[in-house]
Amino acid sequence: MSAFNSIPAWLNANSNSFAPPVCNRLMHGPDGQLFVMYVGGPNQRKDFHLEEGEELFYMEKGDMCLRVLEQGVFRDIEIKEGEVFLLPGKIPHSPQRFKDTVGLVIERQRTEKEEDCIRYFMEGLPNILFERWIHCTNLGTQIAPIISEYFASEEHETGKPSENSVVHNPPFYPDADRKLGNPFSIVQWLEENKDKMTENGKVRMFDESYQTDVFVVGGAQSTTFPANNTAEYWIWQFRGESDLVLDEGDSSDLLSRHYHLHEHCSYLVPVGQGFSLQPPTREAGSGHTIIVSMDPNNKERSRSKIYSLVIA
Repeated sequence: MSAFNSIPAWLNANSNSFAPPVCNRLMHGPDGQLFVMYVGGPNQRKDFHLEEGEELFYMEKGDMCLRVLEQGVFRDIEIKEGEVFLLPGKIPHSPQRFKDTVGLVIERQRTEKEEDCIRYFMEGLPNILFERWIHCTNLGTQIAPIISEYFASEEHETGKPSENSVVHNPPFYPDADRKLGNPFSIVQWLEENKDKMTENGKVRMFDESYQTDVFVVGGAQSTTFPANNTAEYWIWQFRGESDLVLDEGDSSDLLSRHYHLHEHCSYLVPVGQGFSLQPPTREAGSGHTIIVSMDPNNKERSRSKIYSLVIA
């Protein structure tokens, strides 16, 4: 898989993957640290997914519904075209997708000790009907056998849990206290934060109560991101252009370290490599670059930030 992509060209080349029965295609992964994928539809489902990491959603074309269990109550979160939503870890969620839609989803590789849960609830109730826990390396291939097991199960036939329905000592419990945010338009967010980007060069899109770092670069100065030894960076040239300069490469061949990112292009920076972004012109606000990083070490940061918000 190429580190560099023109997103429109990539979507066009893989358009057959976004309709049933496949409905999704990885741009990066599953062998890397970040799983960057685009997902189509229709795909209506009743299974819920639980993981310790987070998931970033953006709707490229059309709308979707993300069904979640929030503080013990089911909630449908509508993510409209052009909107972004960051789902915290440990939240039961079930994406509902519709025909002729395409959305971006980013999540991270699991650590060796992390497990995911595929869970079904009793009809209309937050009570567990059936669940299975797995160490997830490729959810696309691992989920199908669990779904098949469920549809052949006594629980599916009767609508009632059995002795083997629930793991009594699970790897973790859902976060029943977290209040979720709402999706928002990236274009509107850029307009609301243009002065901050002009002044600071980069602005954090989500606060540190999340594990995921999403920065937007939009100033007139060069902006540097240090090497991260546990996480990749996904760079998305959302608007305008920028020059990407990698920290490492052949010093005698500058072209090996330099990439000119046109609008709607992306680049995956590997673990252990830093970079800088430079505007091709000095006109502030002429380009906006989104940088996504999902460091598993930020789980502790997220917990401490949430705790401080609660006691405040």
